Amino acid sequence: MKLGLNGSSPGILDMTSGGTLICNIFTGSDPFLTPGTGVIKVTGTTALLAPIATYNNLQINISGGTVTLAADITMNGTLDVMAGTLTTSASNYALTVNGAATISSGATLTANASAVSFKSNFSNSGTFTQGTSTVTFNGTGTQTIGGTTATTFYNLTFNNDPATAGDVTLATNNYIASN
Repeated sequence: MKLGLNGSSPGILDMTSGGTLICNIFTGSDPFLTPGTGVIKVTGTTALLAPIATYNNLQINISGGTVTLAADITMNGTLDVMAGTLTTSASNYALTVNGAATISSGATLTANASAVSFKSNFSNSGTFTQGTSTVTFNGTGTQTIGGTTATTFYNLTFNNDPATAGDVTLATNNYIASN
């Protein structure tokens, strides 16, 4: 499915009540998505649209393909990189994930030099390419850094409020390359 809404064919995709949208390519120039509680599943190489800054649940499932951020984005729900690559791009757009983040076996999340924030659990069973990024764990409850693959972080920050947040648990070997 090619999803294309823009000024010449305005419309809003409202996912307030949930649902799943499976799309191959995003095109358009107007903010046309109300993320609600739904899932956006991207199955083709594309750039996520700059006007859409908030998603609920985002799944990347493109064997051998790449999805590129075109702006800073926030996931109110989960991020699942199931196959292919999600990259913050050479423009180093910020990525904030308020729900769990999962990188499946064979999948890649490339952080470049971006600010990446995880507010829940992080599970890496694929590849996390850290670049010179700053990764911050800043949840309001106990967080786990896990998965089956050891993760290397370039600059890692734990910024949980001790009055409201639990511990951060390292469930696999993790490395900090710089700071």
